[in-house]
Amino acid sequence: MISLIFVYKESVPYHVRNLTRNDLYAAATVLERAFGRPDIWAEELDLYLHVEPGGAQVAVEDGRIVGVGGSISYGPFAWIGVMGVAPECQGRGIARSILDRLLANVDERRCPIAVLDASTAGESLYECAGFRDHGSTDFFEREASVPVSVPQDGCLSPLEVSDLPDVGAFDRPIFGGNRFSVLNWLLRAEQNRAYVARSSGGRITGYVFTQPGRIGPWAAESAEVAELLLAAALADRQGARATVRIPAENAAGRQLLRCHGFVPRRSLRHMYLGPHAPEQDRSRIYGQASFAFG
Repeated sequence: MISLIFVYKESVPYHVRNLTRNDLYAAATVLERAFGRPDIWAEELDLYLHVEPGGAQVAVEDGRIVGVGGSISYGPFAWIGVMGVAPECQGRGIARSILDRLLANVDERRCPIAVLDASTAGESLYECAGFRDHGSTDFFEREASVPVSVPQDGCLSPLEVSDLPDVGAFDRPIFGGNRFSVLNWLLRAEQNRAYVARSSGGRITGYVFTQPGRIGPWAAESAEVAELLLAAALADRQGARATVRIPAENAAGRQLLRCHGFVPRRSLRHMYLGPHAPEQDRSRIYGQASFAFG
């Protein structure tokens, strides 16, 4: 079980509670202000409500949401994400209070390990909570540029709901946990697209999802399959900006991204809390779904 270190204060003017649907806009606004950029925050928070009720927490002060954080359980480990506090409220222990609540929830779900990708601003918080380094995750970006042709390869096809059990079974040993519910949610979102690659015998060899502005989750058994999936994803978002969050351990994938016009922008520390790091094959993870839920 995760060893929790709680910080208690005699009196705090805020309280931490579960995120509700009515909180989505206000919570997304806090994250946008905290990170200084727009993103699909509302969609990511909505995932918690569908997949992990009670997984997202908000800090509320005088009826106003001032902080947000989330966790989602994948069985052997839980992923911590969307941690942000309104700029004017930072430095008051709000983020630590949210993190403590998230870790308590993870412990209640009997997940022995918690993992996350730490922003520069959050590193000290996670270090103080006992998180340790386990590699890093690189953020790559490709600006809208030369159109991409759709690959004409018989092994690729649009990913259908009926493919999800096989895709989930392919993904589990790579990702290290069961994220069928997340893949199902992503596939059913109207703005997303997904493709699956199969061998001549019908065995799944990789898959990719495209979301607005980002590519992932994306996993493949080889760089050759990953490249076919990437071409399909780029063609699907013709002319649009694309981003990828890729483990630094996947050297072949990082080289593949560079060859297709992606540029590394920043690197986040990949960290874990627990008896050991989760058992993942990060060399075959070509793109995470997001920093929020892996």
